Amino acid sequence: MELRSMPPLSGRKAYAAMVKSLCLLGMPAEAEAALREMVSRGHRPEAAQFGAVARCYGRAGSPADMERVIASMADAGGIRLGAGAADAVLSCYSACRDHARTLAWLKRMRKLRVAVTAKGYNLVLNSCPSLASVVRELGPELPLSTAGLVGWLRSASTTPAPAAEVEVVRELLASSASVLDRAMEWSEAEAKLNLHGFSTVAAYVLVLQWVDAVRGRARALPLEVSVVCGVGKHSDVRGESRVRELAQEVLGRMGSPLKLSARNRGRLVAKRDRVEQWLASLPVPEDGTDPSPDAANEEPFVFALFRKLGQFFSNLM
Repeated sequence: MELRSMPPLSGRKAYAAMVKSLCLLGMPAEAEAALREMVSRGHRPEAAQFGAVARCYGRAGSPADMERVIASMADAGGIRLGAGAADAVLSCYSACRDHARTLAWLKRMRKLRVAVTAKGYNLVLNSCPSLASVVRELGPELPLSTAGLVGWLRSASTTPAPAAEVEVVRELLASSASVLDRAMEWSEAEAKLNLHGFSTVAAYVLVLQWVDAVRGRARALPLEVSVVCGVGKHSDVRGESRVRELAQEVLGRMGSPLKLSARNRGRLVAKRDRVEQWLASLPVPEDGTDPSPDAANEEPFVFALFRKLGQFFSNLM
C-alpha cells in the first residue's frame, strides 16, 4: 500500500487514525510515511503516534528503525520522550533479551528523567534468565537483599549471570524508585506494598527494595505494615496466587512477622512493634553495595572541588 495512491488526508485526527491503523496492520514503514506527511502538512503529532510506530518496528524485529523513530520525536517539534515510547523500546529489547541495549536505554531514560513504569519494570526483570531461574526454584541460595542479589548474580556457584544481565539489574535497582513509590502507600495508619500487576520475578525484587525502604524509615512506622498480594484471581489456577506464595516465602526466610490476614487471604500484615523488632534484628547491610552502576565512579565532593580549583589556578598561570 502506498500513501500516494490514497486520497489526501486532512486534519491531525485523520492522520493520527491512519498511523494507528497502519500500525495495527503491521505496516511500520507505511505508518512512518504517514507520520512524516503529517508533520510536513503542519500537524504536530503526539508522543503516542511515535510510540505506536516504534512498537510496530519493534514487533517487526527492526530495533534500529525503532530507535530512529524515537530519536525523531525531538525533530518533530521537541516532543519529550514519554513513558509509553520508552516502554515500547524496553519491550523490544526485552523480547530478544538484548541486555546490552536494554542497559543503554535504561541509562538514557535516567539521563532524560523518564521514570521507569511498572510495565517496564516487569519487562526488564522478566527478560533476565538467571534471575528468573532463582525465583522459580526458590532454592536455599535465594538472595534476601538487593545487595545479596547483585552479588549472587555475579558469582552464582553454578553458572554466574552474564555481565550485561547483572548490570541491567543494577541499573534498574538504581533507577526504579518511581515504581516502588507508586506501589507503596504510607500513612499514619498503615505502610502498604501493593504487588498487584507485578510478575513473580518483579514482585521478588520489589519486595527486597521495599524492605530496604521500610528499614530506612523504621523510626516512623505506622500502626500496621502490610503487603497486598491478591488471592489468585488471575492465576492459572484460581485461588493460588504465585505472587502471594513468593512473598510469604521470601519474607518468611527473612524472619518477617508478616502473616496472612484472617479477613483477607491476599494480604500479609503485622503490627508496628513486631515489625520494629524484626527490622532491628536484620543484619547490617554490607559496605559498598550501592546498586547504582555509577557509584564506583563518583568522586567525593571535596576532592572534586580541589581538583577544579587546581585546574582554574593553573589556567591563570
